[in-house]
Amino acid sequence: MEIIKATSLEEIEAIRPAWEKMQIDEPHPIINANIDRYLSVVKTSDDDVQPYVLLFCQQSEPVVMVIGRLEEHKFTCKIGYKVVRNPSVRCLTVVYGGILGQTNPKICATVVYELMQVLRRDEAEVIFFNQLRTDSHMYRLSREKPKFLCRGHFPKAEKHWRTELPASPEVLYGSFSRKRKKEWKRLSRRLEDAAAGPIDVKSYCDESQVDLFVTIASKISAMTYKGALGVGFEDTSQTRTLLIQAAQADRWRAYVLYAGDEPCAFESGIIYGRTYFAEAIGYEPHRRSFSPGTILFVKVLEGLCSNPRVDFFDYGFGNAEYKERLGTESWLEASVYIFAPRFYPVLVNLADSSIRGLSLGLAFLASKLGITRKVKRRWRDRLQDKAGEK
Repeated sequence: MEIIKATSLEEIEAIRPAWEKMQIDEPHPIINANIDRYLSVVKTSDDDVQPYVLLFCQQSEPVVMVIGRLEEHKFTCKIGYKVVRNPSVRCLTVVYGGILGQTNPKICATVVYELMQVLRRDEAEVIFFNQLRTDSHMYRLSREKPKFLCRGHFPKAEKHWRTELPASPEVLYGSFSRKRKKEWKRLSRRLEDAAAGPIDVKSYCDESQVDLFVTIASKISAMTYKGALGVGFEDTSQTRTLLIQAAQADRWRAYVLYAGDEPCAFESGIIYGRTYFAEAIGYEPHRRSFSPGTILFVKVLEGLCSNPRVDFFDYGFGNAEYKERLGTESWLEASVYIFAPRFYPVLVNLADSSIRGLSLGLAFLASKLGITRKVKRRWRDRLQDKAGEK
């Protein structure tokens, strides 16, 4: 099998036709693996981020592609939300949805073998697969092929949910129970009373609206526990570049819930391959009792039902009760690591796997005691309080 390696922007452009065709052929293409978005991420990242794409061909015909980038990767070893260690390694990150083409066992075994050669050639210290489906051949082989000390342990599998959207808002609301609809109306009225003004949802999709939306969303996100963890919506050059690019391609759709004249919740997403990918959400923590995130989310679903370009709503990573209530399809995903057979990467693996194992054990104990939600809520509240103090 011939392997073409692209590690520069010029080499990436040379394989653009094959890349675009392979993603179009995907039954459910993912925006993270879009070539223009990929290039924008690389160009707006730190100088140490480099493209690294492998194209596998048989008889000169593309068979499978691995879309990755070389970058510094910090292992956020944590228990709950508490960071215990933060070692850094040189990593080949395979982006979410970044394995295109045929994925039968034989081809996947070839891909895993070649990626392990990347580690042996010292081009990277770790291979990181960002969220593989646990029922895929790539997941199984990437967990089986590496030796014990080079294999990441205790991967956290979580459900990834999406909703197949009905043909109209009327059908959508007809699928909800009368009790739930009454509750949403009650929450909306309470929020209006507290704000001393009506609630309204404004949508954003034009390039000229990016600056305003980013300013609003980053301010709200900074108040949340995600903002305190450094994983919230941030006003960066990369954020603005990606939203402008999506807006220019008529893919960006964002929404802000206003209570009176004040923004209190936001959502931003991308339409791609007949799916709306929700990429960022947030609401003001002090308005939590009014469920502004839920109020906005229902309005977003309502609007998307009227959009002929959208068949599915993808909730993004992580499980949550509201996703389980409203989702119509789910699958398990987990991130996978393969470590180079050298002292430092193996040491990082041992530290990371030990802390992962302890974290899973504590989570299991909390689940048995029925205190998981309580512990999560208290931890998030503490983080939000710290964010509010800044």
